[in-house]
Amino acid sequence: MEKVFFIHHTKQTYALKVAYPGFRGIALALLERMVGYVSIGRVDGIIAVTPEILDYEAGRTFRSLTRKYTYPNGIDFDSYESVEDRRKGAIKILFTASTFHTWHGLSSVL
Repeated sequence: MEKVFFIHHTKQTYALKVAYPGFRGIALALLERMVGYVSIGRVDGIIAVTPEILDYEAGRTFRSLTRKYTYPNGIDFDSYESVEDRRKGAIKILFTASTFHTWHGLSSVL
């Protein structure tokens, strides 16, 4: 039988409340909480892009998940030596998204 793992890039219940403010977001987050409880309890393991998300998702079910992994979707800066930044001039940033949400983190970069 195949193994099934869920991959999590965000805390879904929080993301839904941000993406859909008001009653709609609250209702979708509640639905995700219920469906997530059942579905996460049935998988063989979970993978998350941060330890914080991994702990959050693992805590959404009463089942003890033995297979939990963190797999960042970015660069592990601790694994590489930094180089000197020799760029000059004004800072230029290009950010693309089909729909901009506050959880994208651009405000933190700026």
